[in-house]
Amino acid sequence: MSPSTGEQFAAVAVADLADVDAAVEAAASAFGEWSATSAFDRAAACERIAAGIGARREELARALTEDQGKPLLVEAYDEVDELAVYFTMAGEDAKRAAGALPSSTSADRRVLTARVPLGVIGVVSPWNWPYTMGAEIFAPALAAGNTVVWVPAPSTTACCAVLAEILEAGESIASCEKLLLLCPDVAISGQWGEIAKIAIVEGWSFCFFPNGDVRFANL
Repeated sequence: MSPSTGEQFAAVAVADLADVDAAVEAAASAFGEWSATSAFDRAAACERIAAGIGARREELARALTEDQGKPLLVEAYDEVDELAVYFTMAGEDAKRAAGALPSSTSADRRVLTARVPLGVIGVVSPWNWPYTMGAEIFAPALAAGNTVVWVPAPSTTACCAVLAEILEAGESIASCEKLLLLCPDVAISGQWGEIAKIAIVEGWSFCFFPNGDVRFANL
C-alpha cells in the first residue's frame, strides 16, 4: 500500500515455512559452484549488477518512494546510486582480499592464512533503507563467494522485489540461486526466524524491524 495515497500499487508473494526451507537448501546447493569461481569472475558479476541498477535507476527510485515514502528527488535517487556503488565496491574488494604469512614459532615451518567463503549467509534488513542496508551486507558476502538468503522488512518488500529482478537478470548471481529473496510477511509471521534454526546457515546479519529483534534474539 502506498504510504501517501493508501492505494495498493503492488502485490508480492508470501513465503511460508516450506519456502524458507527451499530457499536455504537452494542457497546451500549453489554454494559449491559459486565459491569455486575466481574473485575476478565474482567481481564481474557485481559490475553487471551495478550496471543493471543504473539502467533501472528511475524505476528503482520510484518504487522506493511508492513503497516506503522516501522523497524521490532528495533521497530515493541517492539511495539507488549508493546501492550501485555498494556492488562496485564489493567486487573491487573481492579482488583485493588477501591472506597472510604470519611468523611461526618454529623456524622450520611457514604459516599461511587465507580468506575463504563461509557458506549460506542470512540477511534480515529493515524498512528505512530497503535497498542499501541489505546490500551493504549481501553484496560483499556474494562477492566473497558466499550465497545469501535475504529477508527484507515486510513493509518494503515491493521495492525489494524490483531489485531482485535486476539481480536475476542476465548472468547475474541470483539467476543461479545464489541470492534468494523471501517476501513479504515472512517477518510479520515470524517465519523468518525459522532460518536461524537451520544449521547450514553459517552467518547472520540482522537489523531489526518492529517486534523482530526480540524474537530473533531468543532463537
